[in-house]
Amino acid sequence: MRTGTSKDTSLEALRGLAALNVVAGHFLLTFFPYLGNYLWNSRTITQRVVSQRFEFESWLGAAPFTILFNGTFPVCIFFVLSGYVLSWKFIEQGDHAYLRASALKRFPRLVAPVFASVLFAWALLTLGFMRTTEAAAIGAASFLSEAYNQPVSLLSALWIGAIGAPLLGQTTINVPLWTIKIELLGSFYCLQSMQCPVARALCSPWRRFLYCSSGSSLAQRTSYSFQALSPAACYII
Repeated sequence: MRTGTSKDTSLEALRGLAALNVVAGHFLLTFFPYLGNYLWNSRTITQRVVSQRFEFESWLGAAPFTILFNGTFPVCIFFVLSGYVLSWKFIEQGDHAYLRASALKRFPRLVAPVFASVLFAWALLTLGFMRTTEAAAIGAASFLSEAYNQPVSLLSALWIGAIGAPLLGQTTINVPLWTIKIELLGSFYCLQSMQCPVARALCSPWRRFLYCSSGSSLAQRTSYSFQALSPAACYII
């Protein structure tokens, strides 16, 4: 459903739920690393064999509760939504000026919050508020002992926020930003694909499937098993 501001509120709600899912997944896998056994090989996610510490971890690892910490699916939702949102207006109106304007705005729109998050992480690290080593020592995922424990200069942080993370995939002081490179470059691919004459000639339902597929291609180099389902899921929406 679109409001007077042309925003689709149903997609906004879906994006919000996916964001909460990612936050829950990061929290649970970090502080209850045993749950990683239900998603990946335990040595891959935790760097060691993890023993169960709490009784609830066994039933939390059973369906449907696994969706609380399976962050791969909501990340794929983000990618597909990007393809949908970027493309629907052009598909409906055929305005090439919209594609050019979207391409010009895409970099600053994505990089601004990335830049702010990197500077915030740098400030926490510089002030000594990154307690990852201590967290690992009390039972959190062991990978924390190697995360955010090396000093980073302000110049390096500025580079990572403006160029390194969005264009090169550098995530030294904000690991979740690995998605930004895929999001940014995939967005340009999606906008460019709309210029294809074949795409514009297709009937409406097939157009919808095509640009949703373009959205799923944002995750083209990931190992997500949900990637193949993404176009169909977004088509239903």
